[in-house]
Amino acid sequence: MAETNRYRNILLAVSGLTPQIVTETFYVLAVLRNIPIHRIVIITTAVGERRIAETIRHQNGPFVKLCQDYGFNFFDIPVQVELIEDEEGNVLEDIRTFSDNENMARKIMDVVFQLTRDPDTRIFASIAGGRKTMSAYLALAMQLFARDQDHLTHVLVWPPEVEADRGFFYPEPQKEVVQLQDGKTVAAGDIRIDLADIPIIRLRHVIEAELGQDVADYLELIKLSQFRINELIHSLVCEWDIAAGELRIALGENRYTATLSGKCAAIYHYACIHPKGFELPKCEKMPGMEVLYEKYYKIRDFSSSRKEGILWDSSQIQKDISYLNKQLHQQLPVTIYDRVKIVSLRSREKTLYRIPSCPKIIEPSPKT
Repeated sequence: MAETNRYRNILLAVSGLTPQIVTETFYVLAVLRNIPIHRIVIITTAVGERRIAETIRHQNGPFVKLCQDYGFNFFDIPVQVELIEDEEGNVLEDIRTFSDNENMARKIMDVVFQLTRDPDTRIFASIAGGRKTMSAYLALAMQLFARDQDHLTHVLVWPPEVEADRGFFYPEPQKEVVQLQDGKTVAAGDIRIDLADIPIIRLRHVIEAELGQDVADYLELIKLSQFRINELIHSLVCEWDIAAGELRIALGENRYTATLSGKCAAIYHYACIHPKGFELPKCEKMPGMEVLYEKYYKIRDFSSSRKEGILWDSSQIQKDISYLNKQLHQQLPVTIYDRVKIVSLRSREKTLYRIPSCPKIIEPSPKT
């Protein structure tokens, strides 16, 4: 609860002809999860604004009734409507053209950016309403600007006939049966509403130094984000320490290590000295791996019950590579693991085994 009370919570939604996504999302957050909502912000068109006036802002509408039913003060929860406009400042009736789509994208980007500038706020952004492109751009805006405390959500309503009903806005506490617009009825106890919390890749810290007072060109921010990610990928430094049988990884200021058992260490060493890849000829041994094992790693295999096989033929090596990758997976974050595991690249002629970010070899110190 302390975490909840730290912030002023804002419910942000894109909406078209189905404003019930606002009441349904509010119901889950405020009623079911006991998260106080301090403001509601809705991005919409002229058509959507008329529906919001009838259902969310009207003194006899479903949202006011929800507040009354569950003990909230409607006047304490301001509803802010952000209208999408064209280049001349005219409110768009709907999203119909490429130009409309661009204006909608810029509006969503600007609203999310402005809302996330205040460190004391927390955003619950719902992508359940509006046209699909509106939801897509809201998700993109959250990836660009969301802070650690912000959430991207999608409301889930069951059963489907309730979700599709334009007259259903929230479960009324005094009703045992819900009457649908098509004449059917549903037992109130059978209705379930929940929020899916959608994970996102948060890029704000990647581009924060370039953010100004507004979003002048969101496409440039996307390109900048990709550039920064590419920079980070290329800053990955991997080293294979022969003496320790240890993989050492640096990514920016972060450091990771992984240790492999003897035979797996020899196989990984072999992959490191073949950065372009190596083949496993069928029914043939791999003497190069066995030589590395005898020279550097055999002394580290103290147990006679190793999980790797004792043979050095290609069939057994394939199994050992799977076990080797399992060892790496257990010791490294998945994003790092994907860059340093041994992968197989198959073609009609052959199968190559290689490490995507091949480590540099650290030779053993000479004995004195």
